[in-house]
Amino acid sequence: NQTLEEVLNLMQANLDHHKITLIRNFDVDLPRIRFDRNKIKQVFMNIILNTMEAISEEGTVEVITSRESNHARVDVIDTGIGIATENLEQLFEPFFTTKPQGTGLGLATAKRILEQHNGSIKIESTIEKGTKVSLLLLLG
Repeated sequence: NQTLEEVLNLMQANLDHHKITLIRNFDVDLPRIRFDRNKIKQVFMNIILNTMEAISEEGTVEVITSRESNHARVDVIDTGIGIATENLEQLFEPFFTTKPQGTGLGLATAKRILEQHNGSIKIESTIEKGTKVSLLLLLG
């Protein structure tokens, strides 16, 4: 929660500028987790930047932390444009992007970092409704 909060505080002015409402819903009872703080911050920042790019006008990003079995879970849910079904499987491939200015490395890097931490990432999306990114980090 603390590391996620630091990233969200850093991104708050940018979210405000884009008229994106940020909703925090944190499980205050999550135990501390050992991880490379800078690398996990990079993951969180990549995900939040993606949500900002997905919301063309005013919208909402909800960040939820919870415990799921032996993992801490972070769900980032946006009200953006969504991702086409045919692109969902390719999202984690290096250099795959649907953005004119994208490098296609953000999600590939996020997946690699999470896997290095015995974690995972999953994305669900519906066109014109939004996207849910779920991150799992092993507790302990």
